[in-house]
Amino acid sequence: CNEVELAEVLNVIGESKLAKSITQEPTQAKFLQGCLKICQKLSLRRLHFHQYGSYFLLTENNYIVPNKKLKQTLCYASIITAYKAKTGETKKKIDLDILYDLNRIDSRYTKSFKEIASVLEKEKIIYEEEFLLTGITQYHNYNLIIVPTLVINKPKYTVGLGDTISSTALAAEITLKH
Repeated sequence: CNEVELAEVLNVIGESKLAKSITQEPTQAKFLQGCLKICQKLSLRRLHFHQYGSYFLLTENNYIVPNKKLKQTLCYASIITAYKAKTGETKKKIDLDILYDLNRIDSRYTKSFKEIASVLEKEKIIYEEEFLLTGITQYHNYNLIIVPTLVINKPKYTVGLGDTISSTALAAEITLKH
C-alpha cells in the first residue's frame, strides 16, 4: 500500500485518529506505526509499503522467506519499476545500461530511508549506522526490510508504479518459495 491506502485501511479497522494524523502530517514514524497496526489487527503475515524514497516489507518473524532473500526481491522490484518509469515499458529482459544515469541516491540513501533509520534508533530498536548498511531489522516482533527508491529524472511513465513495485516484489518472493 501507499500513504493514501494506508490511511484508508486504518480508518476501516478503527484507527481513525492515526489515519487522520497520517493524512495531515505524514511522517516515517506514523507510516511504520500504521503498518504495524494493520499487521497486528488483521493478523497479516506480510505487508508491503511503498512511497517516494523507499519501499519496505513487514513480515512475521517466522516468515517462510528469509530476510536477505526478501531484500533481494525488493531490490529486483525497484530495478524493474525504475526501468518502467524510465522507458514506459516492462520486458522479460531489460537493458540495465538504460538505468545508468539514475540519480545517485543521496549518498546512497534517500531522505525517507534515513528518517526511518532515525525513528528506529530513537525507539532503541537499532543503531542507525548498522541499519543503513543492511536495511534489515526487527520491529515490534516483525521483520522490517527496507530499500531506497531508485529515482528517475524525467520519467516517461508514473501511473501505476506503486502497483508495479508491489506486484513485482510479491512475484519475485513467490518464486523463492518454490
